[in-house]
Amino acid sequence: MKVWIVLLVIFTLFFQEIGFIAIIISLILFNILKLLKNTSSGKDLFKNKETRGNIFHQLDEYEINTKHDIFDLDKIESYKDILYYGKEDEKIELIGMAVYNPNKEFIALLRIALNDENETVRILASNSLQKMENFFEDEIYILENKIKNIQDKKEKNILVKKLIETYDRYIQSSLIDVFLEEQYINKIFNSFEEVEALKQKEELYYLYLLLSIKYNQINTIYEDLKYLNEKNPSLENKFLFIEYYYKKSNYKNLYEILITIDKSDLKNTKYENSYEFWMQNVS
Repeated sequence: MKVWIVLLVIFTLFFQEIGFIAIIISLILFNILKLLKNTSSGKDLFKNKETRGNIFHQLDEYEINTKHDIFDLDKIESYKDILYYGKEDEKIELIGMAVYNPNKEFIALLRIALNDENETVRILASNSLQKMENFFEDEIYILENKIKNIQDKKEKNILVKKLIETYDRYIQSSLIDVFLEEQYINKIFNSFEEVEALKQKEELYYLYLLLSIKYNQINTIYEDLKYLNEKNPSLENKFLFIEYYYKKSNYKNLYEILITIDKSDLKNTKYENSYEFWMQNVS
């Protein structure tokens, strides 16, 4: 600011009104450009001399600026191209967004970045993977402790559902070692056992059947699936039964459920493509 005052005095003395106006306009433009720089995208953050020396601080600041960005799974191949052929700031920008998407597709991207020729990119990718793992472990720890200390059954069931979903997301993320997957699968079904009158808890009951099929715990759920479909023969429940018969390699019964579905009910639903796939492969 002192520099601007000196310039203002000098230009006013030598150029009078024109000099005064020129300095004022320059000062306004300077402040506008400074403001734009401070609110620019994450990749500009890394040019900031205050954070350049601390790579972990860089990632923390970058995430704050990009956590609301949305990742499109349809563009996953384009993201890979950035990691293979992009510039350093493009790779850093991609890592900063990926850390807020802890699923296997984006974790695979970060693992590609672990082998990048650029040290900054490698360190950021490694730190991002650790942040993702910490996110799940911290969330699980908090939920497990809350459940132990809560008395209200309704509130407890809400937390149990959230915990089970977090276990599932952690398994599916591919962050945990394969030999630990079975341990977390057991945690899922042990959590279901803690729920009183599970069949009467509609959302939890459906989640139990869904994950039983997903993790091949299917030997004892036939009657449950049958009961669910008799109670509510919705598209959601029918396709759950279809997945069950697929896992059991029972294509005859799978087809019998398919033909009970009115194709017009599938329009603009997530089951439309699935229906076409099954009809083409089992009819």
